[in-house]
Amino acid sequence: MSSSIEAYVAKVDAEHAQRLRVVGAATGDRWGGGMAQRLSADMSRALSPHMTYVASLLRQDDVLLDIGGGAGRNALPLASHCAEVIDIDPSPGMRAQFEATAAAAGITNARFVQADWVTATGVTGDVALVAHVTYFVRDIEPFVRKLHAASRRLVVISVLSEPMPNRYADFFRMFHGEAKAELPGYRNLLPVLWELGLLPEVRVFRSELVASRAAPNREEAVRQALDGGWLREDQTEQARTMIEARFDELFVQDQQGVHVRRIHGLKEVLVTWDTGRPLA
Repeated sequence: MSSSIEAYVAKVDAEHAQRLRVVGAATGDRWGGGMAQRLSADMSRALSPHMTYVASLLRQDDVLLDIGGGAGRNALPLASHCAEVIDIDPSPGMRAQFEATAAAAGITNARFVQADWVTATGVTGDVALVAHVTYFVRDIEPFVRKLHAASRRLVVISVLSEPMPNRYADFFRMFHGEAKAELPGYRNLLPVLWELGLLPEVRVFRSELVASRAAPNREEAVRQALDGGWLREDQTEQARTMIEARFDELFVQDQQGVHVRRIHGLKEVLVTWDTGRPLA
């Protein structure tokens, strides 16, 4: 029988292989430009419920590592709760947005390390935060082992109850005529942690991430969907026709805006463990 780690790797590989076959290889910095702006920190907003809990775990002398922290959506608002935040992310576009937001907000205890986590060197902290990153991590065992080794006190992993990258699975199926291979979520992550000898705590919170991705109107919802990475550029107009014809099957609207139906009402799953004991 395959281990949980092997099953996790297989899911990531299957999604990558299907995307390469159907959509083609991504080019450039997929997380830069408009994506970095959409994922930047809003320093005027109060912390979300699950990030309020993360803040409660921090001590004023802690160094917080935000692994795959991108434009600083979480790290920068948490900077006032600890001694320093370090955002480790490979995207130059995210780095530019992180540094611009930090400068505009006058945050001086935050820095960006442009690197992939598994290959980054010399980065340690007291608490490691990983928010909405593990869906994409193929080498999950070395990723988790390094988290555990680099964190003196605590690791916190945040995932949605349905991975955000899977939000366009229904669009993919309708357009391409085959089920989308989906990236792994908490149901796949927890068995990996158990296999490594961890018994983490799991807490569930109302998610504000989904609400923040709501489109203000029907036209913007369609535009965002067409930019969701599930079709080739030459298929845009054909896909637009399909989406508009099946709009009510794919979207739901509430007072916050227009949401992809598949992810409306999802929860934030927070997985935490202390690093005082060695892994298996």
